[in-house]
Amino acid sequence: MKIVSCRSLVKELLFWKDNWLGSGSLKSIFPRLFSLSVSKEAKISLSGAWVNNVWVWNLSWRRDLSAWELDLVSKLLGVVHLLSPSIEFEDKWVWKDGDSVEYSVNLVYGFKGFDRRGFFEFV
Repeated sequence: MKIVSCRSLVKELLFWKDNWLGSGSLKSIFPRLFSLSVSKEAKISLSGAWVNNVWVWNLSWRRDLSAWELDLVSKLLGVVHLLSPSIEFEDKWVWKDGDSVEYSVNLVYGFKGFDRRGFFEFV
């Protein structure tokens, strides 16, 4: 059994602190930008907005950024763009079980990617 899709769960996941990209938290990948962020606890859903049906990230900083920090922002946006929220799909978990076992709460708690807050790591 495995979770084959976990469409970002933008209403719950923290932009900086949760591992929603699957390669570590943005806090650990971009520590300098995290230290400069005004919204360290912001959820993904509050880190951007829909503009003409396109998700636009809206990140705020404690001060004006230097040129090399702006380069980091460009890299960050390049990374998060890959998993930006989609207006076409609701966030959902997709349960796929090759053994045709029925879904149960016990199976979810036994899944190796499940953490205590109720989120799954991407697989």
